[in-house]
Amino acid sequence: MIRRPPRSTLFPYTTLFRSITCKTVGSQGIQGELISRGAAEGITASQRFKVLSADDRSLQVSHSDPNCKCWFVCPSATFDAIHKKSVLSLDVSGGGLGVSSCVQNKLRVWETENGTVRRALEGHLGDVYTCRFFPSGVVVLSGGADMRLKIWSVENGQCAATMTGHVRAITDSAIVERGRNVISVSRDGIAKLWDCSTSSCLTNVANVGCCINKCSISTVADISRRTCPGGADREVGTEDKVLLLACEDKTFRGVDVMSRDEIFASVCTDAVNACCFLSTFDVVCGCQDGIIFRYDLRNPRSALHSWLDSASAVLTLHKYKNGVLVGKTDGLCVFYDCDGDKKVQLTGSDCDAVYSLALDKTHIFTCSRDGSIRKYYADECFALNV
Repeated sequence: MIRRPPRSTLFPYTTLFRSITCKTVGSQGIQGELISRGAAEGITASQRFKVLSADDRSLQVSHSDPNCKCWFVCPSATFDAIHKKSVLSLDVSGGGLGVSSCVQNKLRVWETENGTVRRALEGHLGDVYTCRFFPSGVVVLSGGADMRLKIWSVENGQCAATMTGHVRAITDSAIVERGRNVISVSRDGIAKLWDCSTSSCLTNVANVGCCINKCSISTVADISRRTCPGGADREVGTEDKVLLLACEDKTFRGVDVMSRDEIFASVCTDAVNACCFLSTFDVVCGCQDGIIFRYDLRNPRSALHSWLDSASAVLTLHKYKNGVLVGKTDGLCVFYDCDGDKKVQLTGSDCDAVYSLALDKTHIFTCSRDGSIRKYYADECFALNV
């Protein structure tokens, strides 16, 4: 990990020192320095670190013991004016808009090009923990501490619907296909399926008896063990849908949305804070103790693989290409390649927790405890030869 790069470049062209640490779990970290003395002399390193390549926004560093290497990429832009306090949730649309929420109960829509705020969505009575765009890109779903799920029009900033039924804070949400139905999960341990047109709860998809921290939904054909036909009036698009649940009781669960049958429940090493699909059968979850587990839904009894770079809690996971992006409480934001040893670290958040990640066609966006939303060129991050 590098501390702390400037926002536009990793190193300006003056003499500059940056600390770097190489650490394996259970051992003392090896600390060195990266020294820049200008464009002509380049960057040198100490303590057996080696700079393999560098430009104004990326840096590849290796260390001989342990034998490891990593790319570091700095943001192409940092948006500081959207929020002033910790940003909790983030999403972007394919149409150039972003939506985010912060601890000051500010839910805002902004332009992904330059961070200009377009709308302030006002109506929640507490912190908003989840916000996301519907597939249309002009409607937003949000939920939070006030136990309410709300639907907003981006065009005029008005709340089109409010859905109530949870008895504790809503922690995450998912949109079923085009969005006629949505799902919310809560600290009350319940995953609810909602009909957007009538603002009504159709059914409880799951009740796990503990806080559900995050969820993720995808189509997984021929995986469920359906014991009943399931389905409710006004239920649309739930066939072959699997809902992943990251639970506080150390379990990682999968539920058939239509039948409400539990497909699997894997016990992890600590509270499960995040989860996502990587492909049809490939899923990951991240835990409070920093471990990320990868499972195959066809045989979820034991993990296929795990990653652990630090004991800091995993807060968010997001699929990208053939791997997963991870945000942690210690400010680490890193990409793991599922098919190789490629590792890319997105810099800028320093020690501030990374709460959420979002992607559009060309950029990666992160939000963190320092109130900033950072934007990275995806091609710079993943067209690198490691």
